[in-house]
Amino acid sequence: MFPHTITIYHHSVVNGADVYDMTVLSGCYWMRTASRAGAGKGAEKTDSYTVVFSPEQTAKYGTVWKVYPGDRVVRGVKSGATVGKCASGAVLVGHTSIKSWKELTGDVMVVKAVEENICGSSVDNITLIC
Repeated sequence: MFPHTITIYHHSVVNGADVYDMTVLSGCYWMRTASRAGAGKGAEKTDSYTVVFSPEQTAKYGTVWKVYPGDRVVRGVKSGATVGKCASGAVLVGHTSIKSWKELTGDVMVVKAVEENICGSSVDNITLIC
């Protein structure tokens, strides 16, 4: 039910230097909604992405991993990641070798919102809107 793996990139400034941390998470579901909207004399692509995390990953949210609006999300294990195979439910956190957002490749999505649906039930989840 949660077959996908994603890499989350977070930017911060430490002692005046740019630092990019990454978190690789398996146990999520990546969904794309493709649409087009009229714009001027043509059509504009207005795709959106939603990532829903399994209850197992949700239980680790805030203590083992965290995501913020403005972070970047890439499907799979991507740029700068030097990790082995990410087993189901695994969380791998570390620094990445990237120096700029421009180095990320593939479908790079910017996190617009983080929905925390946590109430102590078996269907608790974290949902990212990108």
